[in-house]
Parts: sequence; C-alpha cells; structure tokens
Amino acid sequence: MFAITGLIDTNGYTGAGVYYSDNDGVNWVQRNTGLGNFLFADGIATDKNNRLYVTTADELSTGNAGLFYSDNEGQQWNHVDISFNGQNAIEDELQVTFTSGLSVAPNDSIYHSFEGVANNTGVRLNLRKHIADVSNNSKWDQYLVNNTNMFWMDRALGDIHFAQNGDWYSSHANTINLGGTYFRKKNTTTWHRHDEGLGLDVYLQRNWHRYAETSTGKIFMGQNLDERIYATDT
Repeated sequence: MFAITGLIDTNGYTGAGVYYSDNDGVNWVQRNTGLGNFLFADGIATDKNNRLYVTTADELSTGNAGLFYSDNEGQQWNHVDISFNGQNAIEDELQVTFTSGLSVAPNDSIYHSFEGVANNTGVRLNLRKHIADVSNNSKWDQYLVNNTNMFWMDRALGDIHFAQNGDWYSSHANTINLGGTYFRKKNTTTWHRHDEGLGLDVYLQRNWHRYAETSTGKIFMGQNLDERIYATDT
C-alpha cells in the first residue's frame, strides 16, 4: 500500500511525500529518495508493470518537481522531464507547478494534467505518453479538452476513470459554467462537459471528482467539498 501527503498552509506547499506499508496499513515508512525537497505529493498511479508514478508540487515552478517514477516500490524515484510541441508560440520545455490529474489508461498511456510555466509563460495542459516512453526524453503529446487558439491554456482535467464499457470520466474544477464532469464516449476523442444533476461545493463552485464503479457498470462519484454522493448509469 502507498499513500501520498500534501498540505497548503501559511508556508505554502508542504508535505511528507510518499509512505509505504507492507502490512495492510498497520505500519508506514517514508519512501522519498529522489524526490528532493519537493514533498507535497498531489498524484499517484501505477501501470500494468507495477511501475509507480508520483507527482509533486512546486509553487516556485523551478522544474525540479512534477512527475517521478519508481521501478522498485518507491525505494528510488526518478525525475521525468516534461516537454511538448510549443509550436513556436511558447517554449517546449515545461516546469510543473501542481498536478490536477495523473492516470494510466488501459491502452498503456499515462495521462498527466497540470499547471506550470514554459519559460515565462503560464501553461495549463493535458498531456499523454506511452508508458514505454516515459523514461526517455521524447516529447509528450497534447490532447485538447477545450477548443481554443491558446492551446497552452487548456482546461486541465482531474484524474480519469476508465469505465468498463470504454467510456472515460473526469472533471475540471472551476466556475458553475466551466467546471463539472468531463465525459468521453468510447472510441471517441472529444471531451464533453456535463453538469446535469451536479451540485456545487461549499464555495458555490464545481470541484474535482473521484469515481468508483460497481461490477454492473454503475458509476458513483464524490465531489470535493460537497457532502453528496452522485450516481449514474451512463
């Protein structure tokens, strides 16, 4: 079992990184070697090869935080450089400030959504890469959620739930008119925003979602800072 920690307080982003337990959570030990001083962890995922991925936040956007992977159960972490095709509009090299979504799809690609900077330009991106290519320096592919000419300022998604029937569910935290559920139908590439039946959080905003699915395909969802539980069949 693994757990990640992070806290935003008067000192900014603080945390204790990654914890590991091999006895069902009775005892926990830290496994932070390779993460450096960036111990506000904001994402965790694993792939079919048991490679572990963790993301960390850095409010100064130095480039030393972001995505890390481990091939030995978190005993050593390796930093992943993030770059994409800036199309001569912005720099290709990116520095991650904080991660909103980290997921590994059944098609063996890792999906990383974050806010950060490209040199002196703010970015908000959704990127993907095959798990076999994460450890090399090749560029990540961008997938757009919102159709905008400012492709580097997209709507960053939260974690993605890959449903049994091939549909994908995610979310975007924002205002009533921009935030909500983001849904991608099986065998399509377009994300659609939905808010039918969706309430607001305590600040009257849409917030991040967490999904769970039953064996019969019923989807349950909890929205951060919202006491309700939501359910849908599609």
